[in-house]
Amino acid sequence: LKECDTWYLMSLHQKPSLLRAKKLYHQLQLEDSFEILNSFFSDLSIEQAVEHDEAFSIYIRVLYELEKTELLLSYQNRLKGSSNSGKSVELEYQLAMSHLSDDLRQIEHAKKSFESLLFKTQDKNLLARIKMALSTCYDFLEGDWRICQSIIDSIDTEVLNTYLLDVVSIW
Repeated sequence: LKECDTWYLMSLHQKPSLLRAKKLYHQLQLEDSFEILNSFFSDLSIEQAVEHDEAFSIYIRVLYELEKTELLLSYQNRLKGSSNSGKSVELEYQLAMSHLSDDLRQIEHAKKSFESLLFKTQDKNLLARIKMALSTCYDFLEGDWRICQSIIDSIDTEVLNTYLLDVVSIW
């Protein structure tokens, strides 16, 4: 078997574990999700990892939430060096989220990323998440609540899922 065939067969075999990691993530059992995702992604090239779009997006978010800074920086750097083809808007969103920190340069980077994502998706729920994150960036960088409010007011709440509708209403 060629290397790519072996990788494909391995990824099919791992699919149940990736689904379990996703379930654990949504149950906020991040450490357990991390163990599964880390064992899966640790041996993959960045190009192979990006092909597992949803699971890799979750992995990036888990790294961020668990403050696995060194590992997260490694993936951020490897993704910078790869082509943008194959990256989903969800993955780009999670990468931008991973730049939200107490470093204003990182927040500025996140802001630019969120601004570019505004025009890359038609998914209203993802667009709402992007706008809320962008509003957070403006809050930290500008401190002007009117800018934040105008961004939040631009969210189409008619089509949001219940969870996001609650989050937007809190803003």
